[in-house]
Order: sequence, then C-alpha cells, then structure tokens
Amino acid sequence: MSSVDFKSTLSPLVSGDLGQPENSIWIVYAAAIIETIGSAKHITDLWNYVAAELKDVPDKQIQVARRIREGLLKCSPLAGFPKVLPATVSNNKHI
Repeated sequence: MSSVDFKSTLSPLVSGDLGQPENSIWIVYAAAIIETIGSAKHITDLWNYVAAELKDVPDKQIQVARRIREGLLKCSPLAGFPKVLPATVSNNKHI
C-alpha cells in the first residue's frame, strides 16, 4: 500500500498553525474519511504529516492526536466498529 502525500492535499485547506482547532479540524476530517473507507494504515501517514508540521510543539501534537482519536470514535457508529478499532490503535501508538 502506497503512502499518501497529505502535505500537498491538506496544505491548501490549512492556513496558519496546524495546532489551532480551526485548522486541525481538517486533520480530523481526513482521519474520519480514512477510517470510513477502511484504510487505517494511512492514519500513520496522516500522523507523520502532523508530527512533521508540529515537530517543535509536542503539546500541540498530543492535542491534535486526541482530536483525531475523538473524531474516530465519534465516527464509529457510521463507519462501523470493525473499521474503528485498527484506526484507533494506529492513532494511539503515537500518543
């Protein structure tokens, strides 16, 4: 499975600091879409993008990781729990 280039995909949508809630919502949307299509392995690619953008601010990394986890769990009734578990486990490895 190839990796996804989130920088070119999400950069036009995110203006400014990725750690701000109004900007990190795009990361949560991307995680929910990845979860819904059943491609949990790309959650790691998404996290690598977040970690690279916020490499100097570990507190904001944790904040964004928690928002991703919350988004994944809230999406679970729609996507189905079998798709949520691998995505959540993949995300929790980075918290």
